[in-house]
Amino acid sequence: RTDGGKGLGSIVMQTSKDGVNIGEEIEVLNIKDILAHPTSEGLEDCKFESNNFFYNPYTNKFMLWTHFERASDYSLARLAVAYGSPGEKWTYGGSFRPLGYEARDKNIFMDDDGSAYIITATNMNSDIAIFKLNEDWTDVVELTALMNKGKHREAPCITKIDGIYYMFTSGTAGWYPTRTMYNSATSVAGPWSELRFIGNTSNFSSQSNYISTLRGNSENYYLNAYRW
Repeated sequence: RTDGGKGLGSIVMQTSKDGVNIGEEIEVLNIKDILAHPTSEGLEDCKFESNNFFYNPYTNKFMLWTHFERASDYSLARLAVAYGSPGEKWTYGGSFRPLGYEARDKNIFMDDDGSAYIITATNMNSDIAIFKLNEDWTDVVELTALMNKGKHREAPCITKIDGIYYMFTSGTAGWYPTRTMYNSATSVAGPWSELRFIGNTSNFSSQSNYISTLRGNSENYYLNAYRW
């Protein structure tokens, strides 16, 4: 929620037992929590974009990884992280450039071995970087791959099917949709294939966002896209 300000005001959680009837809002993080962290000094108006809310079953924590910027521009190019147990207020873990790299459009990929990765546009959106997270998924520990160099791709998302990793991305065209392209590899670290086109010429007037499957039906994969 913006809470009437120029940028982020708070993050709220709502719960449901049936996916239809939604409970009252519970505030889990607010701007005061963020400003109390030394990495946010002087950033009373900041914004979160490319938000990934997900559950870590190994730590019983809800996680937020996000693209962190001033409300007015895109010069910071940082990641930010927050996390907390179900029903509790969250801890804000700060914002930073992972291992010194710029980070803008981003996504999370959780592999079937329990490891997790952040995929992000970097180097002024000219390249894609893949960073491995630590065991509790609260910090970046290594640069796993730097790929699609000079290709100007963004809005990355990865899925894994029959041992093959597929990464989908959009072109860096501002708010205008572009045709989706994808790479494939047998390892997150690569080598990754060259880019290939997929879908129609405008990706149905949207940008790639993340891939999901219906529970109990792992043979159907769905693109959950941004539409601006």
